[in-house]
Amino acid sequence: MGLFSSIRSKFIGVLVLFGSLPMLIVGYLAYESASRALLSQTQDQLGNVAAKTAQQIDDFFKNARKDITFLSDSPFLQLSFLQHEFGQRLDDVQGLLHEYLKTHNYLQRIHLVDINGSAILTVQEPETGDHPIDFVDQAWFGETLEKGFARFDPTVDSGRLVPGILLAKRVHDFKVSQRPVGVLVFEIRSEAFVGYVRSLRIGDNGYAFLINHGGDLIYHPDGEHLSEKGILENGDVRLQGHVDRIREGITGFGEYRFMGLEKFLVYTPCRMLDWSVCISLDRSELLSEILKLRQRVITVLFVVLGLMIPVAYFFIRGVTRPIGRLIQGAAALGRGDLAHKIPVNTSEELSALANEFNRMAERIKISHDQLTELKTFNENILRSVSNGILTVDDRNCPTSFNASAASILNLETLDGGGCGPLGSGEGFSKVLDLLKCTLEGRKKRLHRQLLMENGDDGAKYLEVHTTLLRDPENRVLGAIADIRDITHRKRMEARMVRVDKLASLGELSAGMAHEIRNPLAGIKTSVQVLANRNQGEREMILIGGIIDEIDRLNKIVTKLLHFSRPSPPVFKPEDPMLILEKMLDLTTEKVRANGIEVRYAWSGRPCRTMVDREQIQQVFLNLLLNAVKAMPRGGRLDVEMRRTRGIFEAGLGPSLISGGDFDFQDWFVRVRFRDTGCGIGSEALPKVFDPFFTTDPRGTGLGLSIAHKLIEENKGAVYIESTPVKGTDVIVVLPAAEVS
Repeated sequence: MGLFSSIRSKFIGVLVLFGSLPMLIVGYLAYESASRALLSQTQDQLGNVAAKTAQQIDDFFKNARKDITFLSDSPFLQLSFLQHEFGQRLDDVQGLLHEYLKTHNYLQRIHLVDINGSAILTVQEPETGDHPIDFVDQAWFGETLEKGFARFDPTVDSGRLVPGILLAKRVHDFKVSQRPVGVLVFEIRSEAFVGYVRSLRIGDNGYAFLINHGGDLIYHPDGEHLSEKGILENGDVRLQGHVDRIREGITGFGEYRFMGLEKFLVYTPCRMLDWSVCISLDRSELLSEILKLRQRVITVLFVVLGLMIPVAYFFIRGVTRPIGRLIQGAAALGRGDLAHKIPVNTSEELSALANEFNRMAERIKISHDQLTELKTFNENILRSVSNGILTVDDRNCPTSFNASAASILNLETLDGGGCGPLGSGEGFSKVLDLLKCTLEGRKKRLHRQLLMENGDDGAKYLEVHTTLLRDPENRVLGAIADIRDITHRKRMEARMVRVDKLASLGELSAGMAHEIRNPLAGIKTSVQVLANRNQGEREMILIGGIIDEIDRLNKIVTKLLHFSRPSPPVFKPEDPMLILEKMLDLTTEKVRANGIEVRYAWSGRPCRTMVDREQIQQVFLNLLLNAVKAMPRGGRLDVEMRRTRGIFEAGLGPSLISGGDFDFQDWFVRVRFRDTGCGIGSEALPKVFDPFFTTDPRGTGLGLSIAHKLIEENKGAVYIESTPVKGTDVIVVLPAAEVS
């Protein structure tokens, strides 16, 4: 018995539903509204913080640029390069730079680099005595000489990573202001500008980090993920989208998942630098108060439900007792006690309901005999059918049909209950004729086969059994038709006949090929012996013609052997696109000579196929050569390849299908060759795969037969559609080896 099997439980359920549903809706709307408001407020606040931090970093580097510009323009510094050229000591300028380094604590080192890229002086605190550094191979050095200023992050010093930023400024000659004499380099401590970001700690787990627009991290508090790759590997696709927008220098915000945690991200680019300041915050921490609100709403809801259910139960109990008596009376009526009366002494509504029950019992008793007769009639129909069912009365007017008959005969509902037709199809008319013969002859018709034209889908074969429909008194009420769709069986029989014929033909071809090859070899040997003797020019022309015809016969015999006994395929996963491209290369000269335009349409790279490479190469080559022969005066050849699921696709509707049986859910690679050549007539189209059938006077009629047999050997199928003058469409379907 179900949860809401009684009217009492249904009443309680309705009251609980309508009592709790408004609270659920209000609570949900409040939760969503508060979440959106908090996220919007957080976005604004964190955006302002990020923008302010970006401005601080911009100001820091703006001041650093002013400092390096001021120092590079100092005559005292410019003269130091001249002193170095004359081999003088640079003690004075070194002392000056030491003092400058002490008063500007954001600097880690100061380098003076000559025009050749060699450091002539390096000042740092404390002094380490390191050898001068060669900067000539540094990319930023050439950029500084060319543009006058450059910034590089991170810097590389003697092959090791330096946690800082390089600022470089070109220094000019003291007298000739346009002549560069060297470069002044500032090594800026990362702590000097990272402090602006490191100090941003929002909540318990919130933090900020710096990333440049090339995708490299400048600063991140988590040392295990100091690379873009490390961050993206632990994030979801939304984080990738945010990183892409950061690279473009866009201000934005959004949510993402990082190391299993939902986070909220705000990012703002610096105006002076190609960096962005990013602030990340745990979503659970951000929405902690909202989650508490949701928990309170759920708690209140359960309290209300706990009070509502007992009240509803005692209220409904007073209504369900008289209803229970009505149920007991209805059960008595259901057991067949049609004389049972239902007494209910309660409110007017339930009393009126009891009176209606009593009147219904009287009407049921009157109609009981009629229902029994109708039930017997329906049971007779059900016992007499196994497939499609169509019944007629004694005047051959349709009275009923089942779903199978409607599907097979394309029937509609009965025409107003009269003797109108159920459908206008050919099969329906033939079935009615059989039923009419059954009624008139008073005998059944068994195993009658009917042929229906089914439009574009071809012919449909039906097997019909008709018999008389009688009542218990053996009176003829009408006739019934048992209809079975045997189209598939017919097609399988036709296919088996064709397979048997081809098998017999293959055995005969093999025998003939062996018997013909032996005398051919003898004839060719004899003719070659004659050719080696001194013959006249006329005799040599005749002998050459004989040898050419012998070679032509030998090629036909070879094709017969390939048709009758192709070599067993060796299946391996192959790339069908590589096979097809190779065959297209082989036919390039013929295509160009005939003035044919070839169009390719690869839908991605198809999956690999489990086929024999050599056999499929022969199939593709035969089909390409056939297309070229069909367009001697030029045309267009469309070659398409794509992956598809299921052997049939919407819109294909091939007029000729040849191949094995397939699961409609399997994956395949479909290769399509569509030319604008002469086409194939409707009477010739069903014969294109028959051996020795050809419309080419110079052809052997074995090309498509061999291609068809090789496709079957590779568990594939081939489809052909063709319209005379308009062209031919050939589709090869091969099973996929793998699907990714």
